[in-house]
Amino acid sequence: ISYNAAILGCQKAGKGVFALGLLRDMEDRNVKPNVITFSTAILALWSAGKYKLAYDMFEKRVTALEQDGSHRVCLELLNDMRINGISPKSLLYSAVLSASNHDG
Repeated sequence: ISYNAAILGCQKAGKGVFALGLLRDMEDRNVKPNVITFSTAILALWSAGKYKLAYDMFEKRVTALEQDGSHRVCLELLNDMRINGISPKSLLYSAVLSASNHDG
């Protein structure tokens, strides 16, 4: 089974944290995730209500892509998120609200 398919399964089941675990497992095994992997993992976290984790992953990935000069891939990530109903603005707002709820 491919990691992308497994992460998609996590997203459909609302198991965002498991998707994050699979992504970490990929990195441990030196399997390079692609834009589909990251966008699906972000969507899985988002769908599970893990807004801060989704935003953190999004921000980390965009920063890494910018540093690599991979602007085309960055735009693909943004487009894939848009297609799946996640806008960077809503991602940011949800992360802020989620963080403020945890602070009391």
